[in-house]
Amino acid sequence: PPPTGYALVPARILGLDLDPLRGFAWIDAGETAGIETGAAVLTVDGLVGVVDQVQRARARVRLLLSETTAVSVRNVRSRALGVVDWDPGEGRLRVDQVPYPADFIVGDTLVSSGLGGVFPPDLPVGTVQSVSEPPERLLKNVALRPFVVFHQLEELFVLASVRNRGTSLLDTTWRGDHVP
Repeated sequence: PPPTGYALVPARILGLDLDPLRGFAWIDAGETAGIETGAAVLTVDGLVGVVDQVQRARARVRLLLSETTAVSVRNVRSRALGVVDWDPGEGRLRVDQVPYPADFIVGDTLVSSGLGGVFPPDLPVGTVQSVSEPPERLLKNVALRPFVVFHQLEELFVLASVRNRGTSLLDTTWRGDHVP
């Protein structure tokens, strides 16, 4: 089910650009479906990104695989906070600026924290793939394996605020009657 206060708007991928510097996708839902700029986008597996452009019948999603997208996360096990962003040089997602005492271990699950006001809390993001603690640094290097397989994206959901929608879409998507 969607987070409280949100409806799931189904959409299909129209175009996908996995360039290591810009990472975005076009989807077949736009203003007419109630999509707004700043809406979180996810699949059944986890967080995909955020809507950054909306047209009448389509929208552009800035993927987590874009160096301009960052998400505040919380470690489910330790409750430690971090910020996930894309490292184009390494071609991977990382948890950036992790202080040495922060508790992250391989296999930990990370979810959106809700901090920062862009993504609601508790959206699945990924698992910790590796942790290294360089002796000369004060920060840990934490690599993240996302739950979403970006090169296989086909169908996804946009989180639309219920305050901007009628109840019919919420009722339909909540019951699962409307399949993308």
